[in-house]
Amino acid sequence: MHKKPKTIYQMVEMMKSVYANKIAVCFCRQEIVYSISYLEFYEDICRGVSFFRQLCGKECHHIAILANNSYSYLVNILAIILSGNVVVPLNIQKNIEEISYELQHADIDFVLHDGLYIEREPNLREQYNVKLFDMDCY
Repeated sequence: MHKKPKTIYQMVEMMKSVYANKIAVCFCRQEIVYSISYLEFYEDICRGVSFFRQLCGKECHHIAILANNSYSYLVNILAIILSGNVVVPLNIQKNIEEISYELQHADIDFVLHDGLYIEREPNLREQYNVKLFDMDCY
């Protein structure tokens, strides 16, 4: 029997050491079903952690996610936390005024997006001076 993880870091490490070959996530994209093992999930999270550490250095940044739920959404939430940054999930259904308020008051440095909100509000980058990154940036 394995010890229950007490931290997110321990939980992610357990993915690799205990459940590596088991299926962690299944999802459908463009009518194709993908199955991701815990080892693959772990590796994607580690790539995300490296990306955010390189992007942010040793400083803690507030990183917003403005996207629909997806595999990349899950990877990025864990990678942002494990890289020592703060994840700020934003509701893609909100209008630009509400998103603007949240971007300004949550001290957002970067925004991860899946392109859907940017299609609806293309001036986001220029209006709020935030750096936008694709959800699959890791």
